[in-house]
Amino acid sequence: MKLDFFSGEDMKIGVVLLSGGLDSTTTASYAKSQGYEVHAITVHYGQKLSREIKSAREVAKRLGLKHKILDISPFKEVAWYSALTHPELFAVPKDRSVEEMMEDVPITYVPLVFVSTCSSMAFAITSLIV
Repeated sequence: MKLDFFSGEDMKIGVVLLSGGLDSTTTASYAKSQGYEVHAITVHYGQKLSREIKSAREVAKRLGLKHKILDISPFKEVAWYSALTHPELFAVPKDRSVEEMMEDVPITYVPLVFVSTCSSMAFAITSLIV
């Protein structure tokens, strides 16, 4: 919570990493329904699927979220082991059964350095401990 300087009331502020996919869209929608002022951060990390960023823009617009796109594409080589950044090296997993999904971490995940970068940005947005 953050104190509104003008009214003296507590403000509920939430920060969501918004990819435009089902999970992050649901999280943003839920936070907004709970009265949070939602700030969305989308990370451009050099992924080949530009629809991810387009989807995030559309979701943020439809939900009325404050939205920032954080371009950390120079760090693409940190995420070299991902089908999202190097589809020429790794196939994007498709049509996997639930059992197959439970066996390993998908090749579409990106490193935690991106999460920590976004945490820093969240701190800057909220001026609170994240």
